[in-house]
Amino acid sequence: VKAVLANKAAHNHFELAPAMRRHHKVVGERDKRGLSVQQGRARSEQIRRESLAVEHSQQGRTNSFVDGRFGENDESMPLEDKLIRRFQCERQRQIRGSKFSLMDDGETGIQELTHAGRSLGEMDALA
Repeated sequence: VKAVLANKAAHNHFELAPAMRRHHKVVGERDKRGLSVQQGRARSEQIRRESLAVEHSQQGRTNSFVDGRFGENDESMPLEDKLIRRFQCERQRQIRGSKFSLMDDGETGIQELTHAGRSLGEMDALA
């Protein structure tokens, strides 16, 4: 009986034949191509650095100057109209900037202190 069991154990195909493929990836195992994971990462990083760094450094650069002045590219507009249009746009820009200014037009820049809507100077005169 022992001889029969020993003979069966020797002919177990699962023990004799190596597995055709592995079911789980083993961490740290070398790839079949011979590259380790670190070498592959370093190579892909180098490729990215060579291609994307050049694009990033060139981003926003152009080989031409764009003249954004009003009427500059319009040959049919007379010079006086160009100057008037530029002046109008400049005034609009100033108005937009001063929209939230705390000082009213015509003030000297010195703000008057008040209490309950009455000037503090008036209150001193009354007291």
